[in-house]
Amino acid sequence: EPEMTTVTPKVMNRIDLLVADADAPVEVSEVESRLLDDESIAVRPVQSLVLLHDATLDRTTNGSGPLSQQTWEAVRQLDAGASEAAGGKALALYILLKHLPRGVDPLGPDNILVLANDRNLDHPDVYRMDTRTGRKTLLTSQTPGRAVGWLADRAGIVRIAITDEDDLKFAVHYRESDTAPWRKLVQYHPFLEPDRGFTPLAFDYDGTLLVTALAGDKTALYRYDLKESRLGERLVLHKDFDVSGNLFDPIGRGAGPIFDHVTRRLVGVQIEAERPEFIWFDQDWANWHALAARALPEAVNVPSRTSDNTKLLIQSFSDRDPGSWYFLDPDKRRLEQLVSAMPWIKPSEMRPRRFVRFKARDGLSLPAYLTLPAGEAKGLPLVVLVHGGPYVRGETWRFDPEAQFLASRGYAVLQ
Repeated sequence: EPEMTTVTPKVMNRIDLLVADADAPVEVSEVESRLLDDESIAVRPVQSLVLLHDATLDRTTNGSGPLSQQTWEAVRQLDAGASEAAGGKALALYILLKHLPRGVDPLGPDNILVLANDRNLDHPDVYRMDTRTGRKTLLTSQTPGRAVGWLADRAGIVRIAITDEDDLKFAVHYRESDTAPWRKLVQYHPFLEPDRGFTPLAFDYDGTLLVTALAGDKTALYRYDLKESRLGERLVLHKDFDVSGNLFDPIGRGAGPIFDHVTRRLVGVQIEAERPEFIWFDQDWANWHALAARALPEAVNVPSRTSDNTKLLIQSFSDRDPGSWYFLDPDKRRLEQLVSAMPWIKPSEMRPRRFVRFKARDGLSLPAYLTLPAGEAKGLPLVVLVHGGPYVRGETWRFDPEAQFLASRGYAVLQ
């Protein structure tokens, strides 16, 4: 074949050589990794796999002795360029993952990040889980306090922790890497000091932290200045609804920033308005979303990109349809249905979910969803479904089986 996979013959234990390969026409770089001492494995498993060809340090570094007797603190100070060119630190395998070429999943195809309360019932940890074996590796052995939320960067390294403090306060902590110490960014009371707080949503590919914070009586999307510990540029503010995300908002499924893993850029934001809305920063994504909307006009269509950059995966749903997933080929303008969430549901027999507003006793306008049964909407019994809280959004414009069931039995449903 004329197109052959190129394999670099170098001993790849230096970040400068790896970066050079990423910029060159090299498809595969072979690396070898070895384990450090047992104590390092127990305390810092992520740093315990070091990219080094030999079992000893003598030939390829300026150190000496078996690698298996070294700690990460000692190895990270070594010069790993001794056998090739001066300068070049030895590196752990996780650092390589941060420098992978575009479009590569740093966790690998079989690994995901999960929360589990194995160590503490009230305060979960983050683990990397192998979905083939079920084996979990703890990533948050060093915690800054009673953690109630975590956020990882685009390389899968946990760098934000939300802790539960005394007097009903929350604190947001940040670290530069998984070996760096935690630094408190802010501590605030969500009811008494809402203007001081913010909610971390995601890291951009360049390391920028994206957060939501109050702008008037709505939350907006901001960049956060980690050096100055303050809000930076405001990116999005909706006139009627909060910009939210999924760190503390399990109802807002899918809401928040949208990234392109191929171009490694923030391309849009999904907002839970009366029904989900999208604000696009990238024209290609705006065009793809418009193409999906023309093909599936009665639904909300959430696009994402396949890892081979050839198709779009579209999640399509509505208030009467639990949703389906489609492959969309923008070039051929072809739509292929893959799977339906609840194929036994017939959307034509479901009832629409209307957005309404009504006034409370003090005059405050309250947003709600109203589902009415078929037939004349007069003198109907009303069921009010009350959500949890106290300060999260309760409902969104999606298929709700409980509301549909009650409406099928003749009840009006207010949420």
